[in-house]
This record gives sequence, structure tokens and C-alpha cells, in this order.
Amino acid sequence: DVTMQLLSILAVIVAGLSVIVATTLTWVPTTVSVAPSSLLFWATIGLLGGIGGAISGLLGLKQSFAIDSDMPERVLNKWVTIAKPVLGFGAAIVIAIFVFAGFVEVANIQVSTYLIYALAFVSGFSERLIIGVVASRLPS
Repeated sequence: DVTMQLLSILAVIVAGLSVIVATTLTWVPTTVSVAPSSLLFWATIGLLGGIGGAISGLLGLKQSFAIDSDMPERVLNKWVTIAKPVLGFGAAIVIAIFVFAGFVEVANIQVSTYLIYALAFVSGFSERLIIGVVASRLPS
């Protein structure tokens, strides 16, 4: 069954990315002033966004097959699901750049690498966060 194959592939992606992130976190700088110049820091941000996107894709795929929908919609959902980890990777990088550039203000919270990691995961999980940030910065 194609659905089970997709679920298996995404589960392996999530597990693999989680292991990679867990091992890279030990080498990533914890101070924000050092972190932006570290390629490993940026890779970790992207991987966390990819994990968020893969988990979002798994949940979306599960919901699409729970509802009785026609075949073209299911095929589209599969391709969107496969693309979510890649989009999550990019969204995480974008949100981190916005934070470092000062476009996103985090009131009363000190910006740390852990806050950036959390935002990276959330931006990968929900692309609406990125759309909301960009929309808030555009003139009316």
C-alpha cells in the first residue's frame, strides 16, 4: 500500500533527522553571538525545521486518509507530504534569519540558540508562522 510506504519513509526521515540533530547539538555553540557564524548551527536549524515539516506531513497524511476523499486529492496530499520536510528546512532558515536581522521581535525573552531551535521546529511544522511574520512586516 502506497500510504504505508509514505508513512514508513516519513517515519524514517523523522527518526534519522532526530538522531542527526541530537548528535550535532553537542557541538553547536550555545551563545547567540557565536552561533550565526557556525555552519553547524545553521544546519541544525534546518534539520529541526525538516523534522517539524515531516511530523506535520505525517499528521496531514493521516487526516487525509481518515476522510473519504477522491483519488486525485490523495495523490496531491502525498506529494505535499513528501515536500513538507524540504519546505520545513527552508522555513526554519528563513525564520532564523528574520530573528537575527531584527524583523521578529521576541518581547521580554532573551534570544538564545534554544529559542531559535524552538522557532525553527515550529516554522517547519507550521508554515503559517512564516506567512504571518512576512505579512506583519509588509506595508498594509
